[in-house]
Amino acid sequence: MGMNRKCRAVFCVLFTMVILLTACSRVESVSITDSKLDLKVKETYMLDYSVEPEEADNKKTEWTSSDESVATVDSHGKVTAVDAGTCTITLTIGDKNDTVTVNVTAGPDFQAIYDEYCDYSWAKVGSDNSYLSIDTNPYNLDDYLEMDALTAIRNVNDALDLPESAYDGMSKVRALDGRVNQTYGDISVSYQYHPNQGLEVTYTYNGY
Repeated sequence: MGMNRKCRAVFCVLFTMVILLTACSRVESVSITDSKLDLKVKETYMLDYSVEPEEADNKKTEWTSSDESVATVDSHGKVTAVDAGTCTITLTIGDKNDTVTVNVTAGPDFQAIYDEYCDYSWAKVGSDNSYLSIDTNPYNLDDYLEMDALTAIRNVNDALDLPESAYDGMSKVRALDGRVNQTYGDISVSYQYHPNQGLEVTYTYNGY
């Protein structure tokens, strides 16, 4: 009977020690450094995080994406933007978790810009939204200038947030300059001029 009481006492002590050790090593909170990410298609970003307490055991991480068609995340927290949309990346450690919202954009909406500023008679837009082109003399008439097309070029430049220098270069280009290629962030602009062909400008998005 005495031995049983001693065994029970030892068991209680051991059980208490296990509880205390478990409590000391338990993860109390998980925090992802970023609360929101804005990425372009194909762009990557490495997420960082913190755990409280720092000395906690069992810090095995689990990263998941709510929609892998928008963005994926690997076991180290590296996010890869896949397609336009919004999803949530979740980090789970033990029974604690935190999330970050990821917004992915696929570059400029050339179709929307075309619909607002252009006409089919002197402009074209890619069916896959990959480019927009404008021709100020679509029928190659001698010394002809389609003023609406020229106005559209300025409007498109503004819609794409291109600097004023971009339009200056287009308006001053000469036939002997050949085709000029410029890059402004994610946008590439290619243009050329000929007296009998007018000014031809093509905009493309570099993210594809």
